Amino acid sequence: MVFLLWCLVLQRCRHLMLKDFVVLTQGMRHTCISSAHQHQPGASTAITHAYRTMLSESAVAMKSAAGGTAIPQGSELINEQLVSHLAFYQARGEASPAAPFEADPFRTMIKNRSAEKIPLFTYVYHEFGPERIDGWAKLSREQGDFVYFVLGRVFVQGALIELNYEFSALEGLGGCRDQPAEQYYPFPEHYFAIDPELAGYVGSLARARVGRANRYLAYGAMLRPAPCEVIGEREVELHYFLYHVGTDFSEYGERGSMTVPAVLQSAWRYRDASVAWMFLNVALEDRRVYVQIDLPTLANGSPRTWKLNFYQGDDLVGPMGTLTASRRIRLDLPARRPVLLEAVPIQT
Repeated sequence: MVFLLWCLVLQRCRHLMLKDFVVLTQGMRHTCISSAHQHQPGASTAITHAYRTMLSESAVAMKSAAGGTAIPQGSELINEQLVSHLAFYQARGEASPAAPFEADPFRTMIKNRSAEKIPLFTYVYHEFGPERIDGWAKLSREQGDFVYFVLGRVFVQGALIELNYEFSALEGLGGCRDQPAEQYYPFPEHYFAIDPELAGYVGSLARARVGRANRYLAYGAMLRPAPCEVIGEREVELHYFLYHVGTDFSEYGERGSMTVPAVLQSAWRYRDASVAWMFLNVALEDRRVYVQIDLPTLANGSPRTWKLNFYQGDDLVGPMGTLTASRRIRLDLPARRPVLLEAVPIQT
């Protein structure tokens, strides 16, 4: 596993304008240093070819053993060479600084806000590539409320939320508790309860992910977000307690806080059928926003008129009229519940 720190302008990224900033991303180089193999030591093409061959042959063997049913394959990390060979991957660094592993070299930069995650891999590969699993979250209140931002960002950026229990116990339920001696990692005995508010939040995101938003978050192509003006406090301070890591991690037990945007947004195109903007207010209070919506563009040419609908979860709150030119639209966002503004073309 290795991190790459990229400062770049990409022409491959479907009109994405990137300049004058640093992009943090994660990847893994296929490396073998054995001098006994029939290749040069290092991260060579031969090693990548061997990985791809292994995955292809494994897929064929599993499908045969399963009577013709394809079996999904996944990995912890992902890079461009494996996009076509994997069905999912775990990107656990998303929760930093409330997580270990991939983002650890940049924890200080993330905490002092001199570095920020940009979903470049999602922007380029989402509609073609494997599913991302992300979040490194628990269901406890004790972990802090920073988890609302972490899981909210995972959701609006099209990934599946992960509840992870590698280095700490399951939350207690009905008097039942994990036993550290029965696990592969002897975690400290933190026995916390399930937080019903957080469980409800995760449930609302999960229902939205398989509901109206699914066509965008599962199959859509990511677009540039719309300009958005937030009325009231634009940022919120959220806290975390870092207990879900190995006890040898240098910042095990750290308590801290992060100032993050109150409103998260992403924009998506679903094939040549429609366009949508996903919003999530991670503050405890409702937020009003004004969004500048321009005429969307589809590959088959844009119609002159679009119908706008506003959804909270799967519920249609109401029609928002039509879009024939750039419009400034007012949206009222509930606290910690996803909403969707959808534009469907009206053929004329």
